[in-house]
Amino acid sequence: MVAPAPFPGNRGTPSRILDMSLGLSHLGHEVHVVSYHLKTDTPTNGITVHRIPCVPTYTRMGPGPSFQKLLVLDSLLALKVWKVASQIDFDIIHGHSYEGFLAALPTARQKKKKLIYDAHSTLFDELPSYDFINIKSIASFLDRKVPEWSDHIIAVSETLKDILLKKGIDDSKIAVIPTGVNVRQFEGRDPLIIRRKHNIPAHLKIVMYTGSLANFQGVDYLIEAMALVLQKFPDAVLLLVGNSNMQKYVDACRNMGISGHVVITGDQPFQDIPDYLAAADVVVSPRTVCPGVPQKLANYMASGKAIVGFQGSAKLVTHLESGIVLENGNVTEMAEWIIRLLHNPSLANRLGSSAKWSLLGKYDWITLSRKVQDVYYGLLTH
Repeated sequence: MVAPAPFPGNRGTPSRILDMSLGLSHLGHEVHVVSYHLKTDTPTNGITVHRIPCVPTYTRMGPGPSFQKLLVLDSLLALKVWKVASQIDFDIIHGHSYEGFLAALPTARQKKKKLIYDAHSTLFDELPSYDFINIKSIASFLDRKVPEWSDHIIAVSETLKDILLKKGIDDSKIAVIPTGVNVRQFEGRDPLIIRRKHNIPAHLKIVMYTGSLANFQGVDYLIEAMALVLQKFPDAVLLLVGNSNMQKYVDACRNMGISGHVVITGDQPFQDIPDYLAAADVVVSPRTVCPGVPQKLANYMASGKAIVGFQGSAKLVTHLESGIVLENGNVTEMAEWIIRLLHNPSLANRLGSSAKWSLLGKYDWITLSRKVQDVYYGLLTH
């Protein structure tokens, strides 16, 4: 596995890579991950991790491109892939996202190894979400050529597969394997742990968002919606469990006059996320554009909590069956549904329970890892 990110990490891409790797290891495969120098304390038992040399000036744990990442870290990643592959005779090289695939490409071609592209999004859609140069011609070129250069593609959603098909990629070359979750990690958690940690009184209902606070996640919509919620349901608090852009949202909450009802926790280790979700009454996915499936959505579902989300990111959720799916950007409707669920715990519990059960046998990582294994075997036998 080639992981162009801190590994393990408290966000979608490194979480997907870790859970996929652990699932494959559980099935009896020897899995090595080549990654950046940064990591969290999440256990990686059963897999071997190879890291690039430490780059002291790069400490960013969140997503997004930078010149240092692309020119320095990804170059070191490519060299590390070559070094590790020269020492170990792999059957498959599995590159995640564009950077992971491109870092692995020279080694795969030189050593004549099958190379999988794990497609998490499109560069054309993703780049505008970051404060970075947006060269549409390069993004379009890579969106077209990286899938062509791969031996097989694993796409995280049917939406992304449709995009690839429209670019002329053959259907037989694409397998859809969404982001999954280990449901057992979210069971048996004490909801009082987080209330005590953040001094949240028992009478306050908790609306929660977990994950990156990057601009593209739509947290601005959630803050606007929360201001409307508090007008009609003042006994509520918003927990933003994430790190990047914290000051931006501190300022936004102050400008909205809701600072006293908002807790921004900073980055939390992934092993604590189930405790956070256990304390939630309603969880929210406010992202409006996401060709893939956000890891947070699978986590929300595994926690058995009522989900309110926009169409762009709530792909695994069925409206009024396993959550609430709203028109993108409709802040008023988001607020109304949060209020309705806070007033009606039985409805919230029913939706949350349905979401959790809909994962089993479809989005748990043992099931998904078997599908990855099938892709590997198919490549090696043809």
